[in-house]
Amino acid sequence: MYPLCERLGKAEDARAYNERITSWTGIESAAASAPTPSKEDLTGFEK
Repeated sequence: MYPLCERLGKAEDARAYNERITSWTGIESAAASAPTPSKEDLTGFEK
């Protein structure tokens, strides 16, 4: 992906994409260990 973006003059976009890909395992681990939000957390309203 990076070489293609670099050829198109989008090297900064390619770096951001590569950072996300290399961080994905950590992102998945953090998401798996996060508590499940309650319905109130999702809607912003209390019962």
